[in-house]
Amino acid sequence: MSTIASGAPALPLPRSGHALDTARTGLVVLVFIDLLFMPRLLFAFGIPSALLLVILEIARARLDGERLVAWLLMLGGVIASVVYGTVSGLNPEPVESLKRALQLMSMLLFAFPRIDPVAVRAPLVRCLRAFYIYVFLSALLFYVSPDGYEAFIVRIYPEAADAIQDNLALFRFPYILQDPNSAGYLLALTLALYMWLEQGRRWKIVSSILALAALAATQSRGAYLAASIVYAPQLLRALRAREGLVALVLGIAAAGFLAHRYAEEVDLATNIFEARLEMEEDIGGGRADKYEYFLSRPNLLPIGTGYHLQRDGQLFRPHSDFIRVDLAYGVVVLLVLLWFVAPRHRRQVRLFLVFLIPFLINTIIDDYRLFPLYLLVLGMLGRAVPNGGARHPVGGNAR
Repeated sequence: MSTIASGAPALPLPRSGHALDTARTGLVVLVFIDLLFMPRLLFAFGIPSALLLVILEIARARLDGERLVAWLLMLGGVIASVVYGTVSGLNPEPVESLKRALQLMSMLLFAFPRIDPVAVRAPLVRCLRAFYIYVFLSALLFYVSPDGYEAFIVRIYPEAADAIQDNLALFRFPYILQDPNSAGYLLALTLALYMWLEQGRRWKIVSSILALAALAATQSRGAYLAASIVYAPQLLRALRAREGLVALVLGIAAAGFLAHRYAEEVDLATNIFEARLEMEEDIGGGRADKYEYFLSRPNLLPIGTGYHLQRDGQLFRPHSDFIRVDLAYGVVVLLVLLWFVAPRHRRQVRLFLVFLIPFLINTIIDDYRLFPLYLLVLGMLGRAVPNGGARHPVGGNAR
């Protein structure tokens, strides 16, 4: 990603402003530690950490007026949808749908803080290095000692216990989450940030190997695609060089040799993927079937029926945020949400493409770990890139 720095010296902040900046920087680092390592802390005491960041933002400066209006418009749309679905009888679980709507709106608060990437670069780089080591070791534990991994997860995150046996049976590494797809997307999103912040070439190589090994263990096809987007510029540069082309040929040859040498394991992996496809059919059809259903009857109204959807009297799981948001909350909420997550700068485009994959074929906005991470990283990419101490935002408040 391109590096842009401001040459103008930063004006000294008043003591109160400096204290608020320090508090906000510390809270941002704490939020990242929580998102990466801890299943519990983000909504500690029932107070979303996003709200604390917004309070610090208000204390330091005014909120972005456009974003505030868009947020209120979206809030009205999701509440109206839940009310309509409840009154019309089309929403089978109105209370749970209201909780989901408020959860989405609370996570969207992470779009408001203006985070200075220079201030948080050093602690975040150290945090991400430790994260990749931790995830890799967790993946090793998952395969080497499944019982030990299960005991570890049950202790730190009991809610994931029900999914452990399924993931172990399919050899899909979920990290500390329930869904291996979410684990894969979490790694891809962090890599988009890490490759931008990290200045050490050796650390980039080591961390990439650890992260990609863990990501491969999730068996998430969407995460594989997301990772290829993150590393596309590096791969293209390598292929332009003779050494890169030689490495590619040797890599293909090595992959062919390993596939022949471990043919039984390849057959086992193929059977596992086929079993996953059969499971998708058992829970309401694959993604192509669900998009076919959606495209035949898209919701062009300004409201929907709430989070829990029905299809022919049965619970409908779209496996796509794009489909769910339109059917659940209406086209207005969908457009406002896309306005929030869309890139404003070229350096945000690659991250947005990573976001689009789970948004279209899995879920990201429904995961309190993935969506806040995306919004925070998107915000940082919209500001001056850390390179020698630049502290001025590029383009004002633009994200």
